[in-house]
Amino acid sequence: MNEVNLEHLLTISEFSQRYPKYKESKIRWWIYRSKLTKGAASDLPANGFAQCFTRPPGERTILLIEPKVLEWLLSGQKQGGRNV
Repeated sequence: MNEVNLEHLLTISEFSQRYPKYKESKIRWWIYRSKLTKGAASDLPANGFAQCFTRPPGERTILLIEPKVLEWLLSGQKQGGRNV
């Protein structure tokens, strides 16, 4: 990960509070779909969200990189075949 200002790291809950339009469940779905999902019916492509979060070593907490999330949202990325 490139050098990131610590002020730009937010928990899922903090991001959701700052941007109420994006519920915690939706953000968790983006994280889940950030990698290729293989299924019996078809393969679903990754949504590109993997660049928008990090997990500190040895911790379970996921930290969102606010500027990257906002850039991802503005770029019109898709989630599971639907626009975000």
